[in-house]
Amino acid sequence: MKSYLRWLPISLLLLSNCKSDEEKLSGISPVPISFIHLKVKIPIKGLEDGINNVLGMQLYDGGFALDKNLDSLFLTIQRTGAIELNLVGGKLYVEVPLDVASVIKKKVLGIALNNIKNPFIFKARARMSLDLEINEKWDLVCHSKWEELQWEQKPTVRLFGIELNLGALVEDQISKNIKLVETSVDHVLDTKINMNQSIAQVYGISQNPVQIAKKPLALFLKNTPTDFRGIFSSLESSDTLIFHLEHLSQFSISPTMEGPTIGVSLGARRDPMSTESHLSLFTELRMSFVDIERTLEALIVGQKFNFEGIEGSVKSIEIRPMDGFLNWRLTIEGDLAGTIQLFVIPHIDDELLLRFSAFDYELSEVTGWAKITDWAMHDAIEKYVTNKTSVDLAPFLNQLDDKILEALKKSTLSQKMSLDLHLNKFKSYSKGMNNEEMQVIFQIEGSADIVLKPGIFVGSKSAK
Repeated sequence: MKSYLRWLPISLLLLSNCKSDEEKLSGISPVPISFIHLKVKIPIKGLEDGINNVLGMQLYDGGFALDKNLDSLFLTIQRTGAIELNLVGGKLYVEVPLDVASVIKKKVLGIALNNIKNPFIFKARARMSLDLEINEKWDLVCHSKWEELQWEQKPTVRLFGIELNLGALVEDQISKNIKLVETSVDHVLDTKINMNQSIAQVYGISQNPVQIAKKPLALFLKNTPTDFRGIFSSLESSDTLIFHLEHLSQFSISPTMEGPTIGVSLGARRDPMSTESHLSLFTELRMSFVDIERTLEALIVGQKFNFEGIEGSVKSIEIRPMDGFLNWRLTIEGDLAGTIQLFVIPHIDDELLLRFSAFDYELSEVTGWAKITDWAMHDAIEKYVTNKTSVDLAPFLNQLDDKILEALKKSTLSQKMSLDLHLNKFKSYSKGMNNEEMQVIFQIEGSADIVLKPGIFVGSKSAK
């Protein structure tokens, strides 16, 4: 007993000197904004199928006077097959197979003649260029431009003894009514390809919590967006349109599944600040002291430890904040019985190993401790508890992208898009606590691309 009393003041002095204000946990820190810069890839084939599904067969139907004698030409231009989209020289072109049917009304010696019952029909291919942009309401706006009409056969006819170059007439009238033809195509694409609704749906679903862990504690990843921006970028390949998307958000991980009662709605579209494909995420992990207790109970309660022949086990654990430290109150049973309090600080090293270092301890109502010194007991309990409670976060974080992809496959988003996600760099950014919970913020770097599936934009805007 005298030996213990002699060393006790020195031991407590050494331990108290280990406390560092730099090591103490400060309050909860604001979470920096996460920046997600990614490419949304729209395969030309998928867009082509979508346009074929919404573009009607009849593209033009009208008549016009041929001369002062009130001779008239009536044209019906109909699509006869699937359109083809091509990227040529960085520009999007659409080719449409057509039937051009013509009816001519002509007066000969005061008699009105026509070929209504037997219209002339010639096959051709129309070629138009398309410029696509997104307006402030996230609607797709198409600007088509008529390029040329290629006849598959020479459109020359003989009517009423008169030979007519129908091709020249048709092309002349198309050139005079080019805006009407272009506007007709633009109207169909603008009203049938509903990008706004699809993006708003993806934006809303992305705010649903995603379960990323089940044991020893259920954890959910939550996304709270602060801004959403996008623009079509330069065409980079011959088969894919690139839409660059920028998502500014705050991410958090917590044991609760509930998200905001009302999600953040899609705001007006703006140009992104960057067009580099890159993820820079700041993900906050918050756990209440009650949840930490439950997790640690699963790790150490009931587990036996042995130090120089003295056995014991932790019966219960209670955690609370105290002066910038985590105060662990351990109830011990066995050869050592009573209560021990540890004052610990969490650390996350470069290898993403979460461990706890004890800076001080107190013995309370402990029996049987006289067999060893207080320092030895502290050393034994500290090593036992801190070794048992060390958690390797690397496997969890390294599998985070896989967990997100698994959740995506189970959601309705999987029917609209596929996500290529890679999270490859993790580091601890900050840690803190308040009276109820502890906070750790991780910084995550990576990359992501989205490929939209065919048909995602098809649907009348009036259906909104």
